[in-house]
Amino acid sequence: MSFAGRLGQIGREYGLLGAILVIAGGIRVWGPRAEVFTPDGVSLLEPDGWYHLRLVESQVHNFPFRVTHDPYASPDGMFVPIAPLFDTVIATAAVLTGGTSASPDHIARVATLVPPVAGVLAVALVFLLGRLAFGRRAGLLAAALTAILPGPFLDRTLLGYVDHHALEVLLALTVLLAFGRETLRAADGPGASWRTIARRALWPGSALGLYLLAWGSGAFLVAALAVWLLVHALLDDHRRHDDGGLMRVAGGASLVALAWVIAFQHPDMHRYWSQVVATAGLAGLCLAIDRVRIVTRGRGGAWPLLAAGGGLAAATAIALAVMAPRLFDALLFDIGRFAPAPERMSVLEARPLFLFSGEWNAWQPWAFFRTGFYVGAPALVLLLLASIRRRRPVWLLVAVWGLLMLAATIGQNRFGYYLVPALALGAGWLGARVLDWGGVPEQGGPEVTRRASMPFARELSVVAVAGIAFGPNLEPALNTTVRGTPLTAPWREATTWLREATPEPFGDAGYYVARYDRDPRVAGYTVMAWWDYGYWLLQQGRRVPVANPTQSGAEVAARFFSALDEREALALLDGVRARYVVADFEVPFSIGASGFRGKYHAMAAWAGVDETRDHAVYFEPDGAGGVRAVPLFHETYYRSMIFRLYAAGGAAMAPSRATVVRWRTQPTAVAGVTARMLVEARDFEEVGEARRYLAALGPGASALVGRDPLQPPVAVEPLDGLAHAWDSPQRYSDLHGLPAIRIFVRGR
Repeated sequence: MSFAGRLGQIGREYGLLGAILVIAGGIRVWGPRAEVFTPDGVSLLEPDGWYHLRLVESQVHNFPFRVTHDPYASPDGMFVPIAPLFDTVIATAAVLTGGTSASPDHIARVATLVPPVAGVLAVALVFLLGRLAFGRRAGLLAAALTAILPGPFLDRTLLGYVDHHALEVLLALTVLLAFGRETLRAADGPGASWRTIARRALWPGSALGLYLLAWGSGAFLVAALAVWLLVHALLDDHRRHDDGGLMRVAGGASLVALAWVIAFQHPDMHRYWSQVVATAGLAGLCLAIDRVRIVTRGRGGAWPLLAAGGGLAAATAIALAVMAPRLFDALLFDIGRFAPAPERMSVLEARPLFLFSGEWNAWQPWAFFRTGFYVGAPALVLLLLASIRRRRPVWLLVAVWGLLMLAATIGQNRFGYYLVPALALGAGWLGARVLDWGGVPEQGGPEVTRRASMPFARELSVVAVAGIAFGPNLEPALNTTVRGTPLTAPWREATTWLREATPEPFGDAGYYVARYDRDPRVAGYTVMAWWDYGYWLLQQGRRVPVANPTQSGAEVAARFFSALDEREALALLDGVRARYVVADFEVPFSIGASGFRGKYHAMAAWAGVDETRDHAVYFEPDGAGGVRAVPLFHETYYRSMIFRLYAAGGAAMAPSRATVVRWRTQPTAVAGVTARMLVEARDFEEVGEARRYLAALGPGASALVGRDPLQPPVAVEPLDGLAHAWDSPQRYSDLHGLPAIRIFVRGR
C-alpha cells in the first residue's frame, strides 16, 4: 500500500474512533449535566462521592499529602478505607487548574468530570485492545458498543458519579492491553535476556500497580491474570518450551506491581495484605511454570504444570493458615462473597445478578445490559473455544478475563461495570466475523473478506450487527443518563443549617482541611442520623456523624432510632457524644403515592429487633378472588424514637383511630414462611373501647394496631431529653404535611 493510502486508512480509522469517543463523552455528560450543575451548587449522583470529595478537598489544601485517619468520619475518627489513586488524580487536576487554595465549588466541578473522562479513555482502550487482538473492524465495533451499552459501566462513568469504579475499569483495560502486547512480542521468538525481560515488565507491572492503588480489592484482577497464564501454559506447553519470555515478563511485572503497592499503599489499608500475597503469588506461579518447562522440556504434557500450580497454591494456603490465620480467613471471606448470602441481600450491588430484585429473574440481564449480554456472553464462550483451537494467547486473555467477569457479575452484580467492556469485546469479535461472512468490505483493511454463498448475505450481516448489537441499546442508554440526585433540597438545607447554626465540633472551622498529625483531635460532639446520610453531614455540613456509609456506627444508630425507652436512647446518645439528632421522612414507615415505604426494616435488622415487633404485612381478600397486602403497625412502633421524633416532633400526640385485628397463619410457597391472613379488622374511634374489645377476645392471634404509620392509635408521650431545633421548609402532603427533615438538640 502506498504512503498516501496508508495515511488515508489511518485517517478513516481514527476518524471513526474520534466520532465514537465524541458520542461516548456526549452521552455521559449531556444527560446528567442539569442535575449535577444546579443553581444551588454541584450535586453528585451517588452518596459515596461526597466522601471522595471530602478527601480531595483535604488533599488539595495539603497537596500532595492525603488524609489517612479522618477525625470527621466518626465519633472517634476512622482510618480511611479507600485506595488513594482516584482521589489523588482529582486532587492533582484541581491543583493544576486552581491551585492549593481552590474553592470547594472548583474542586467539586473537577471531580464530576473525572469519571466521564475515564469512561471515554476506557472506550479508546477497548478499541486498542480489540484492534490488537482481533483487528481494526472488531476494535471499532467493540469501542462503539462500550460507548453506548446501558448498564453499570455507563452508570459509573456519568458526569457526577464521583467514585473510583471508572478509574478501575480504565486501569484494568490498560493492564490487559499491556499484557496482550507482551503475548505478541513473545511470539516473535525465544531467548529474551533478563535485561530485556525487566524492561518489558515495567509497563504491565506499573499498570497493574496503579490498578491496585485505585481499588483495595484489586487482587481480583491479579487472580484473573493467574488463571489466564496457567491456562495458556497448559495449552502451549506441548508445542513450545520457551515462549519468548512471557512467563518471565509476567513474573517481573508482578514484582513491579508489588513494589508499587509497598511504596504507595498504606499498610493499614483494607486488603493490603491480599494485594501483597496476590502479586507475590503471581510472581511465584510464573517462576514455577517457567522452571517446570525448562526442567521437563515438554515431557509429561500438562501434568507437571498442573502439579506445580496446584502445589504452589496448596503450599501458600497452608503457610497462610499457619502463619497468618487472620489473613487466610479474610481471603476465604473474599472468595465466599461471590456466593449468595442473606446478609448481603440487603446491599443492592452485592446481590447476585439473577436475584437483584430479591427473587429469581431470568430476564434481569436484559434490564441491565439489553442485547449486549445476549450477544456478548455467547461470543466470549465461542472466543474461548477459538483461542484454544488456534492457540492465540491474546484471544485467550480477552476470553478468560471476560468469562471471569461474567461469573463474578452473576455472583455479585456490582462487577457489571467490568462486564460491559468484556461483552463489547466479545461482541466486537463476533460482529467482525459476521461482517466478514457477509462479505462487507473494510476499506483499506488487510483482512481478506469472503462472501457467503446465499442471497442478501451482505445486507443480512449488516442488519444482524446493527439491529441486534446496537439498535436495542441506544435509547435505554440515553434514558439511564437522566436520574435524580440523592442530595435533595431539604438535605442541602439541613446540612447548611448545621454548618451555620451549630458550634464547630473541633472549635475551628479550618480544622476540616488541616493536615492531621498522628494524634488528631476528638470531636466535642457528634450528630446522630441514619448511616445513609453520614457523608452528607460530613462533607456538606462539616459535622461528625455517628454512623456513615461504611456502616461504622450503624448498630448504634439503629438501636437509638428503634429504642422504645427514652432513657435507653439518651444513654446511647451520650455514649457517642451526640448533641444533635436528624430524623428524615425516609426512615420511618409511610404510605404515600408511591406505596408503602421506609427504611425502618433495615434499621430493625441492624438493631437486632424482630421486624414483627413493630409492624407486619397482613393479607385480606381483594374482592376479585385474590388477596391484597395490608401493612399494619403495632403499638411498639409508635413508641419508637424515630416515630416520636419525626411524626410527633418530640411532643405529645393524641391517639387517632385504633384497629383490632385477628388473624390466622397460613403456609406460603416459600419454605418455612407463613402469611398472616386477616380474619377480622375492626376500627374504633376511641382507644379505650379498642382495648376492651381486645381483652374480650382473650388470648390468641389478635392485636391492637394502627393503619397509618404517622398517626398513632395510642397516646404518645413527649420527649424530655431532646428539644426541637429545626424543620426543613419543604413539607409533603402525603405525609400529613410533615417536614422532610427535622433536627433535635440534646437537653432543654
